[in-house]
Amino acid sequence: MGKEKKAQKHAGWLTTKKERRYYIMGDLARSFNSTMFNSYVTLFLMFQGVDLTSVAIVTLLIKVVDSVDDVVFGYLVDRIHLEKMKRLKKILGAGKYLPWYRFTFLMFPLATVLFYLMPSGLPQAGKIAWYVVTFLLFDLTYTLCEVPMNSLIITLTDNMEERHHIQTVKAMWVVVSAVLLSVVSSFLISEFVGLPIQVSGISMTVIFTVMMIPFALKGKEHNAELKNPEGEEREEYTFRQMFRCLKENKYLLVYIVSLFISTVLISLNSAMGMFVGFYIFHNSQASSIATLVMFIPALLLMTQAQKICTKLGGNQRTLIIMSAFYTLIYTLLFLFGRMNIVIYVIIMILVGLPNSVLGVIRSFVLPDTIEYARYKTGQDCSGICYALLSFVNKMTASVGGSIGMMILALFGWVSVNATDFADLAAQNVAQPQSAIDALWCISTLVPAIGAAVGALLLIFYRLDDKDAKLMAKCNAGEITREECEAQLSRKY
Repeated sequence: MGKEKKAQKHAGWLTTKKERRYYIMGDLARSFNSTMFNSYVTLFLMFQGVDLTSVAIVTLLIKVVDSVDDVVFGYLVDRIHLEKMKRLKKILGAGKYLPWYRFTFLMFPLATVLFYLMPSGLPQAGKIAWYVVTFLLFDLTYTLCEVPMNSLIITLTDNMEERHHIQTVKAMWVVVSAVLLSVVSSFLISEFVGLPIQVSGISMTVIFTVMMIPFALKGKEHNAELKNPEGEEREEYTFRQMFRCLKENKYLLVYIVSLFISTVLISLNSAMGMFVGFYIFHNSQASSIATLVMFIPALLLMTQAQKICTKLGGNQRTLIIMSAFYTLIYTLLFLFGRMNIVIYVIIMILVGLPNSVLGVIRSFVLPDTIEYARYKTGQDCSGICYALLSFVNKMTASVGGSIGMMILALFGWVSVNATDFADLAAQNVAQPQSAIDALWCISTLVPAIGAAVGALLLIFYRLDDKDAKLMAKCNAGEITREECEAQLSRKY
């Protein structure tokens, strides 16, 4: 009775408070492990003295291979129901995506730890080979963990208000925890502490792994079956059906392309942030200062993100306006931020404001496009949709970092071999002015261009928020297709 009362505290909600808490904590841990890895990977390789041009080329080749992995696994998650395998069901439990999460979630941190164990004494070829093997394992296991975890937002509940609550609370905790993670992780390897980046990375990975366990043990899906498909029976889910889902889901493709271009280029700011602080302002913690100061304002904005979205006219307009604001702020950073550390920190604080709103609203968009695809095709295709998102998330840091390293190499960046910024300061490795200028441009001007292109592409995203809500109700069997069609704002 206790659980039932908790579930009914909000009319129409399906999950209990404890279920929501475990899901949010598990997804945050997964996300932070990835964020930590992505923020450290470029620094780690640069500290290892690996040739930047070679790393950049190898990373792009890895992404070609990884794109195939993402598509295949997205298809397998949608097609294969592990609960129908009797022996596995006894171990992994019931559900559509939760058994996949239970099956895969420990693989991700193991691959992460293996990357950090790269011996510093290896020759260049050995380090690159180690990077290729472990980075491929990281990308594969990241997808194996992320796709079912993200897809669960569809099968935990069909209630849009409940989904938005879960996504908003998660986004707020992302800001709170990300600030602490960013400040602590960067401070530990800074010239002020000097903890080896390898030790910091492995320690954080262990903590995040422990946080993922409760959801694996106590999670539950309440909306695992698609109802009201068009036609009496659904076709068997094949590769052909998967590509049909993607073809029909034009709004997903518009959003994914916009997200990919903008986040890949914007990620250069965070990827190079500590080096910008170290070489331009003689303080690797310059960006961390801005992160701390903007923490409370960003958190307050996130609590109002849904209201802001409603006043601005929905998801599409909010994404475009916030992206345009991003462009303006990064342009100001490029023009004036280099004058001194105070101006740099002030403008970097402003960067965090649109990002806080985008973090919430972006979490609403993909589930909406998935409901649209389910409604149009009669197929459960969350796996492939989130596989695409997984691919974009991985490309954000790796390709962004590769672009940055390639540009720095072209402008004469001097390779370093250090364990942290304290070691780098002790070695007193100087960089030519051409490399410093390039470092500034790729961390300010390039992100401004990325945000502008992303905003322009979002003009073609025309899925109405209220229509997506109606489609979700139809997919869950709460209303018929005829009732849904009659209430839609237009024909899709």
